[in-house]
Amino acid sequence: MQLDSFENFEREKPSGILNDWINVKLDLATERTNNALGDYRFDLATQAVYEFFWV
Repeated sequence: MQLDSFENFEREKPSGILNDWINVKLDLATERTNNALGDYRFDLATQAVYEFFWV
């Protein structure tokens, strides 16, 4: 499956120390996943998702 176009969206980030912590982890995981998928490194993409949920 290929997407002809994809529009990234800005999400509203709630405030608070725990929300800030999880949002930073999510942003890092998203960036790592996107970079890995761009390089066709599915192993690294799945590792980034795994680390977000389990580490």
